[in-house]
Amino acid sequence: KSLMFDFRDLFLSQSKSVALLGSGLPKYGDLFRVLHSFIDDVISATNDLGQSNINDLIISKLTDNQSNSTGALFFPGKLFGQEFDIALNGLNAVVEIAVSDVRLSSLDSIGAPIRLLQPVEGEASILNNSVSVGVGPDALRVSFKLFVAGEGDDVKISNELELGLSLKNLSVILELLAEIEEQAFFSFPIKDILDFNCWMATMPTPFIDKFGIRIGSPDTGLVLRKIAMAAAEARLDVNCISCSSSVLLDISTYLSSDDGVTDTTDVANRIFDYGTKLLRSPLVQDQFN
Repeated sequence: KSLMFDFRDLFLSQSKSVALLGSGLPKYGDLFRVLHSFIDDVISATNDLGQSNINDLIISKLTDNQSNSTGALFFPGKLFGQEFDIALNGLNAVVEIAVSDVRLSSLDSIGAPIRLLQPVEGEASILNNSVSVGVGPDALRVSFKLFVAGEGDDVKISNELELGLSLKNLSVILELLAEIEEQAFFSFPIKDILDFNCWMATMPTPFIDKFGIRIGSPDTGLVLRKIAMAAAEARLDVNCISCSSSVLLDISTYLSSDDGVTDTTDVANRIFDYGTKLLRSPLVQDQFN
């Protein structure tokens, strides 16, 4: 059986590796240890708001180059548009839906400390990762313009509005199993370092049946062992640009109330929980296999 990479010996000093029940032997050299320690120091440093220095070093610069606005990404124009006919219980109408001007704001609100590629006690091939976004005074926000219009028998509506979702302290935790064969790693071609398929080729191939479903041990190769997402607070806001439906004003008023924020937070976390369960499902794992 091929020997598997031990991330404790790859990333950590001898004493830290031994503390996590690794061998502590410098069999992979010191390059990755030095890089891992340097990255840890950078992303663990904080400002007065409890945010990581990675915001100023990387996030702010990348977003400013894309949108000319620090911490924001902006995708102007129509992202999606569809027109379709509805014929239901005597109702005949033509409905048009369009989504445009998508904006992500306060991406530079990553909290500290960030845990990235952290080895685990007693496990050679498992890495823990965690990050929080929307830390500090500004919540992580995604917004877009939504246009909904419909016309039919005695029915005519036209609503253009901006929908926004703001998330405070959105936490993401991910535990990843990544078994890499030592021999394949040591012979890895440098020119293919950015090729995901080449990295996958360094991992042991799981046994799968004729339908591509994994059989035997569930913990070989690349496996998303655990993932969790939760927000401390979620706010949904609706701003009418041009609305013919007065009910939207009532919805906007409710969503801004304390009850509305509580309900939005509950629904958002239920969606996050469903999404993370889907990511851990065989449907996703089969794609890795």
